[in-house]
Amino acid sequence: MHGDAQNVALLNTVYQNAEMAKATMDHVLQKVEDSSLESELHEQREQYAQYATRAQDVLGVYHAKPEGIPPMQKISSKVGIAMNTFMDNTPSHIAEMVIEGSTMGIVDMTKQLKEHGGCEQSVRRLGEELLQFEQRAVERLKTFL
Repeated sequence: MHGDAQNVALLNTVYQNAEMAKATMDHVLQKVEDSSLESELHEQREQYAQYATRAQDVLGVYHAKPEGIPPMQKISSKVGIAMNTFMDNTPSHIAEMVIEGSTMGIVDMTKQLKEHGGCEQSVRRLGEELLQFEQRAVERLKTFL
C-alpha cells in the first residue's frame, strides 16, 4: 500500500477508533451516577468527536469517505456495556470498562501507525495525537479505580 492509500487507511483507523470511543461513551454515560466520572467522560467524548471530525475532513482531501464501524461491532459493544453495568455501575467498574476499551484503541492505533509508516506527516500526526490522547485518558480514568 503506497501514498494516498496508506493515508486513507490510517485516517480511517483514526475515524473508526474515535467513533467507536464516542459511541461507547454515549452508552456508558447512560449508566454513570458519579458526577466527577460523568464530567470526565463527557469531556473525553467531545475530544473523540473532534478527532472523528478532523479525520473525516482530511479524508475529504483524499476524495475518500470514512468507513463506519460495522453494525455488529456497535451492537456488541452496546450489549456488552449493558450487561457489564447491570450488576455493577460503580465508578470504579465503569472506569475499568472504559480503560479496557481505550487500551484496545491504543493497541490498534499503535499497530496501524507502524503498518502505515509511509503516511504524510500531517496524517501521521493526527494518528499520534489520538494515540497520545487515549493514553492520557486512561491515566485520568485510573483515578476512579
